[in-house]
Amino acid sequence: MQKNPMFFPGNRFVAFLKENGYFYFLCGICLFLFAYFFLSPFLPFIHKGEAVFVIADASYLVNNIKLLPVPHLSFPTDYFAYPYQISPVYLTWTLEHDYLSGIFQLLFGYGPWQQIYLLCSLAITAIVSFHLLRFRGFGQFQSTFFALAFAFANYAAICKYPGHFTLCSLHWAFLGILTDFCLLDVYWKKEHFPSWLILFRIFLFIAALGGELGYYATTSISMGIITILYMLVIQFCKAPRFFWGWICDNFNYFVRTYKSVGNYCLTILIVLYAWFLVPIVFQIFLRAVALSSPIIPTNTWARLILPCFPNFNVMTFQKGTFAVIDTVFAGNAGWFFLFLFLSGLILAFRKNLKLYLPFTLFFLFLLFFREVPLLKATPFFHAARIAERFSPFYVLFLSIPFLSIPKSCWTKKFMAYFSGGLAFLFCLEFVTAYAQCMPWRSLYRLEPQSREFFQAIDKIRTIPGEAIFFYPFSVHGGDGSGEKTFSYLTAHQMALAGLVGKKMNGFYGGRLNLKQDEFPLFFSSNWNFLLQNVRSREIPKEHQKVLLDYFKNTDYSTILLFTDFIPQKHRKSFYSLFGLPIMRFRYLDFNVEVIDVSRISKHLQDRSSVVRRIRFPKVSLDLELKALSVNDKGWKTRKQIVLKKGGVQYGPYMPLAQGRYRIEIRGENLSVLSFSCHYLVGKEKVKLEQLKRSPEQVSYCINLAEKVENIEFIARNSSDKIAKLFSISLTPLED
Repeated sequence: MQKNPMFFPGNRFVAFLKENGYFYFLCGICLFLFAYFFLSPFLPFIHKGEAVFVIADASYLVNNIKLLPVPHLSFPTDYFAYPYQISPVYLTWTLEHDYLSGIFQLLFGYGPWQQIYLLCSLAITAIVSFHLLRFRGFGQFQSTFFALAFAFANYAAICKYPGHFTLCSLHWAFLGILTDFCLLDVYWKKEHFPSWLILFRIFLFIAALGGELGYYATTSISMGIITILYMLVIQFCKAPRFFWGWICDNFNYFVRTYKSVGNYCLTILIVLYAWFLVPIVFQIFLRAVALSSPIIPTNTWARLILPCFPNFNVMTFQKGTFAVIDTVFAGNAGWFFLFLFLSGLILAFRKNLKLYLPFTLFFLFLLFFREVPLLKATPFFHAARIAERFSPFYVLFLSIPFLSIPKSCWTKKFMAYFSGGLAFLFCLEFVTAYAQCMPWRSLYRLEPQSREFFQAIDKIRTIPGEAIFFYPFSVHGGDGSGEKTFSYLTAHQMALAGLVGKKMNGFYGGRLNLKQDEFPLFFSSNWNFLLQNVRSREIPKEHQKVLLDYFKNTDYSTILLFTDFIPQKHRKSFYSLFGLPIMRFRYLDFNVEVIDVSRISKHLQDRSSVVRRIRFPKVSLDLELKALSVNDKGWKTRKQIVLKKGGVQYGPYMPLAQGRYRIEIRGENLSVLSFSCHYLVGKEKVKLEQLKRSPEQVSYCINLAEKVENIEFIARNSSDKIAKLFSISLTPLED
């Protein structure tokens, strides 16, 4: 018997290309243009923005995961804030990216793994969206347009690259919601659910856990649960007596059609992803539920009605405005997608309302009532605070009603004019979106590092010891908790530690729980007060012995001094204690010196108990005069502040922990000045105790019941005499 020529693999491939080649050609062009204009240069992901945290996240995952008996992480761990332990549940989890990026760095060294991952994410979103729409009977043009629009015209997602890199890769979560739409379409057409489609949705349930957990995974999983419940409830209400028979019928159909190569491959993927992701995510969830994340008030619903026209968006990019990452196109899908939504509601309201109803309701929940208990049903909404970060999903939710328009509507004459108007609107907003995203991206311009930089990284990696000591450093959270001194260095230091693959003494988390883990030990040991001495002339003598003992009882390999922030005399304190630098290198805009302490440090079995005994003595802190401010009735020099009548000295707006302090001012004619202490930009006043004054010296005490972020010490001159301030010191007092 002669075989049908279509059964030959070569002929099937040719037929596939004839049917889908146009889409793949356009998709390839879009990927190339996106890579060339938006992602290039393809360099290791090193720049001046916070997105470099992903390097540290990837390093942590690869270095701390244990695969047997089931995958699990070190919780808590001393990988960050070494040697104090924390639970890195506060990291921006994107497990799939972190693991793949970490493995590629281990196998192939430094490379553009983040950019490649994002390109793969866009390709998966476009290609799978196209074939899902084609499977449900949508035309070639309609499927091509929407697949490419979902991937490359998602303004909110594009704008978040690279600042919030973890919120740019939508693929599994996005496809999960589109698959829910296909399942509902099958249900309302009273067809049997294809076995591959059910398996694919199960895979997407699991795979979404590898994406960003706080916003994207939760959105996809929540929508999937709602879709399943919606079908079950409708089916039960339609025919309660035949409800069980309907389930059995679909189950039998699934079993009969299961045997195929594609279904076997999907099953293997489900098992592998579930084995790797589910135990780790469950472990993270057990710690995440302890978080109490405040919901930040937003105006997402109002942002939705703004078009993406040139010079119209009220939240347009302003250079230096860091918060732009959550404003430009956040909650602002543009009028093109809004018109798609409204036209779908009008033209498909009567016939297909039942198809798009659950998606529209869920979209409205995200838009108006993000804190409703429905969304808390899945675990990781506990970590979601900002409603605008859900806006990359708006593109899909707004398109679904349009996709459900009956084909009969497209034969009407007015649809040609309507389509032309939409095409113009799409091009206008598409160009505007990229034009506004490009300046934001320029703040995160990838920095080509010299060969000497990578040689230094390789050298540090080989020095014995499990950790790096950065100085200065900070331990803080995005919610304002922790010690924020020099917090702008933390992202770069975490990235550097990630490249080296060693632990570090600083940490940034999206949110911190200072009562959880061992952060209270960090503050009770007075580390934060040592940090406030960074700009002083040298490390206080009282601290030097404790610091030396600290290194002797830990397992550090090197000290990395960011010398742009440390005076020469201060650096000499490190040289006298630990020896001269063995190398220097340039990292971004920073000069870094490397001191080898591997000969001093040693790994102790009872290190944690030794660390618990380490306590830095409280010492005076000389406030730099240049950190203080004066009004127009005063002026500053390097050595003094001069106040004439009406002159006011204020500042330095520094953080100060709970406790009692003595403030001492030295100068000339100080008795003519009045003194006060405030925080919250002058809104709250601190009571002064034991005020003592003379023309040359004034001192007083304050008692802070809690930590304040922006303390200031104020001196006012209301007399006709000129007063001078030579120094201001701050000394913590023992309780």
